[in-house]
Amino acid sequence: MNKTYSRGRFGRGDNFGERNFKKLPIMTNLRRRIRDKNFLESLNNGYLRLLLNYIIGDEELDIQIRDNYINVYYKGGNILRIRGEKSFEFDEFYFYDDCKTERKTHLLNAAKEKDPVAIKKIKELRDRKNKLIGLIKDGNYSDYFSEAKKVMDSWWNSMEKIGIAHNEKKVQHQISRHNKGQDSDYTVLDLEYQVSTKSEFCYIGGRPKKTSPRFDIIAIHNKTGELCIIELKKGLGAINGKLGIEDHCESFKYTIGRDEQNLFLAEMKDLCDQKCKLGLIDSSITIKNTPPKFVFAFAGTTQEYEIFMQRCRKENFSGKIIYLNDFKLLDTCK
Repeated sequence: MNKTYSRGRFGRGDNFGERNFKKLPIMTNLRRRIRDKNFLESLNNGYLRLLLNYIIGDEELDIQIRDNYINVYYKGGNILRIRGEKSFEFDEFYFYDDCKTERKTHLLNAAKEKDPVAIKKIKELRDRKNKLIGLIKDGNYSDYFSEAKKVMDSWWNSMEKIGIAHNEKKVQHQISRHNKGQDSDYTVLDLEYQVSTKSEFCYIGGRPKKTSPRFDIIAIHNKTGELCIIELKKGLGAINGKLGIEDHCESFKYTIGRDEQNLFLAEMKDLCDQKCKLGLIDSSITIKNTPPKFVFAFAGTTQEYEIFMQRCRKENFSGKIIYLNDFKLLDTCK
């Protein structure tokens, strides 16, 4: 049921001219990359390899490479940040369970005002965090992740009680975990890619100049090698949401869609290479030297899928719309 539509204001003809892909630019300051050679060597063959193998073997965890560090995610939340062999981080405020009576920002503001109660509370949270981090430093990986998961689950439960959920993060996490093999049409390479205002392909559209569009999923088509920028839409409420079809297309057109120097493509190829070498994705995955494609992934019933495609046709979207089925990114609606 994959369909494409005729060229319009959001079609390929609007986004790209002809490009020369014989040579990609040499990148010196990639944001999605481990640049520290000692850190990378430890992840590949040294002290951190055992930890990385443990994380890869835990089906509830997902690993993403960031700006010279690694984030390990659990249900969409950051359960561990790794910056080096002895540099590990966990957010101490996951231990904070008083958000119903006092939000985190209020506690921090009170501490800045030298409130002794707030200062004492923050110290208690930090001490608990340091004790937890001690487990990972001692090599007790099973105990660390077991305890950290309990802490995060408890925090999410307390947030849900005051009406704050993070369902979108959970869905992205599951999509990343379930799209790394040949049972899907795509391999997820990155999540939550935000275009910097300092980037060579920073946003130049009609919204405020400081706009920094964030794209849900960066993925590689397993068969064609095409790089896809995927925006996730769930249910019919996604049609007229805060950012509708037209807004997402406009964000792509005036950022990655205008990247004539192929800087984004080069960055993603480098990220793909590092992930393959670290065993985070299948080593056979490669990215084709063609312009990235903007794609919608729709989660909902087959009837809703058809309605969503009709709306895309109405707004002259000429790109691909893929179907999200049990967190698998598929070219056809089955």
